[in-house]
Amino acid sequence: MIRTFKSLGALARHLEAVAAAMPEAEYRILRLAGATVQRIARDKLGHYQEGWPELASSTIADKERNGWPVPSPELRSGAMSDSITFEVGPRSVTIGSESPIAAWQEFGTSKMPARPFLGPAMIEAEPEIKAIAVGEVMRTFRER
Repeated sequence: MIRTFKSLGALARHLEAVAAAMPEAEYRILRLAGATVQRIARDKLGHYQEGWPELASSTIADKERNGWPVPSPELRSGAMSDSITFEVGPRSVTIGSESPIAAWQEFGTSKMPARPFLGPAMIEAEPEIKAIAVGEVMRTFRER
């Protein structure tokens, strides 16, 4: 949609209205970005990802013994998936988990290889987040 202005003053008023609306657009972008990364990270759990080592036979036996899905790496009760949250702050979004198990999975331990899911989810989400940002900024220009 092309918008025309009858004067520089009208253009200036429009740009002032857009500028005043940008903090709200920024919040929407951050909220949608957090939700996007959260969704992608949760979807990675329970499915082998590129570069992940196979589960140890002792882990598979433990999962079978407890009735958890096999092989389904990083997935047992669903608690780790549920622990992935995001919080929008001033000009930022924090995405992660307070679960120590999530940290062990993401970075590995001396006894367990890393099976990262949050970092790769952020990388995978980048094109979608860029599209969200462009869409929200364009929406703000159109609606003001």
